[in-house]
Amino acid sequence: MNRQADHKQQRYQAELLIKRLARLSADSTWARRASGLRATIDKTLATNDEKNYIYMHSLIEQGFVLLENAAREIPVPEDIILTSVSSKQTLEGTNYRLKLVY
Repeated sequence: MNRQADHKQQRYQAELLIKRLARLSADSTWARRASGLRATIDKTLATNDEKNYIYMHSLIEQGFVLLENAAREIPVPEDIILTSVSSKQTLEGTNYRLKLVY
């Protein structure tokens, strides 16, 4: 692959990463870090300097690690189990409640 194609691919990954990081829930412990990383990636993209190639590669790697960590916070649907509640503990006339299993 030539250098121009590498830069084009890197730019595409950076722009995609910015969009994905922006979609993190504000409740996520990773949201604040994502905000700072997004701003840094955006600023680095704006400079469009040849020297930023290695730096941008590092930022992209950090971004994907951050996304992986944020994804680990999302409960898996299979881990949400309906459990029976005794008739004394019924909530608003239902006999079931949601229980998160970690």
